[in-house]
Amino acid sequence: MRRNNVRLRQGDDRLYPQIVLEGVATLDDIAQRISNATTFNVSDIKGVVSALSYEIAAAAANGKSVRINGLGTFRARLQLAQNKKQEHAADDTRRNTVSVCVGGIYYKPSKELVAQTNELAKPQRVKQVGYIFAEAMSREERLQALRGYLNDNPFITCPTYATLTRQSRSAATKELRALADDETSFIAAEGRGSHRIYVLKN
Repeated sequence: MRRNNVRLRQGDDRLYPQIVLEGVATLDDIAQRISNATTFNVSDIKGVVSALSYEIAAAAANGKSVRINGLGTFRARLQLAQNKKQEHAADDTRRNTVSVCVGGIYYKPSKELVAQTNELAKPQRVKQVGYIFAEAMSREERLQALRGYLNDNPFITCPTYATLTRQSRSAATKELRALADDETSFIAAEGRGSHRIYVLKN
């Protein structure tokens, strides 16, 4: 349980439930668990996941909303390409499609997935009440978690990094920006403002 810092300033000291992340489950981990419980080998499972990921991307790229029973719905989100100016309705120009790119994927979990997660979850109340700051994880642990996440996902956002590393959003944003500005780090920033994402450097 933790307090909402905005409501706390307004005199509201009620506690709200929040999950505490315990590491990252990678595709290798999940594939191994499935393999142990079935006759499929790890390579076959990872191959199916890779093929599924490609087909979702292909369908979303063609403007389709992809619905997978038991998993959820996916659809593409467009944004302006980097260094492209915002267009206004009064402008007598037509946006070149080259200046637009896919900036992310909207994902909505299915009711079945939420219900199954709830069924498998066994919530326990932790002793600490209040905010979970960066001290909960060392810098080395945070960077390790970040690299692990980006190895399995195309990008990460500030809110996701904040949750992943148990930091406040402002602290997570500050750390990601510093990492992206560091030429020796392993991540780079793409996009601007609320559309900014962070990816692994090539």
